[in-house]
Amino acid sequence: MARPDDFSPPRAFLIGAAAMAVIALVAAFVGRASDVGAFRMEESPTVESRLLTILDGGVGHATVKDATTGDLLAATNPGLEEGFVWGALNGLSYGRKQIGAPADAPYELARRADGRITLTDLMTGQKVFLDSFGYGNAAAFARLFEHREAAR
Repeated sequence: MARPDDFSPPRAFLIGAAAMAVIALVAAFVGRASDVGAFRMEESPTVESRLLTILDGGVGHATVKDATTGDLLAATNPGLEEGFVWGALNGLSYGRKQIGAPADAPYELARRADGRITLTDLMTGQKVFLDSFGYGNAAAFARLFEHREAAR
C-alpha cells in the first residue's frame, strides 16, 4: 500500500508509457524503412517557369524582379495578399543565411502540369508548394506569370 506522502506515479503507468513510446518509435522506423503508410506527392512536369529575384524590404515589404531582365514585377505591401510573397521569402531566406548564399540569387517560380505552383530556392534546393497555403496566397505568385514577355 502506498504511503500518503508518496506522490510518485504508479509503476504500471510508467511501464505502459515506456511501452507506448517504444512502440511509436518502432512503428516510425518501420514506416520510414519500408514506406508503409508513407505519402509522397509526385512532382508533375513544369509547363512554365520564371527566374525571380526577391529582395527583402523590411517587414511585409518585398521587391520582385525578373532575374533575367531585371524588370520590376511587383512590390509588396504588408497586410495585403501580396504580403505572402514576403512571407515565403522570409521562410526561404533562413536556409540561405545558413549556407552563406547571396540574398539576391534567383528563385525559380514554376507552374506544374497539374496546376500547382512551386517556388524553389536554387541555392539550397528547398521547394515550397505554394498551393498548400491557399488559393489567395498562391495567386499572389501566379500573377507574376502574367508578364509573358519575360517568362520562358
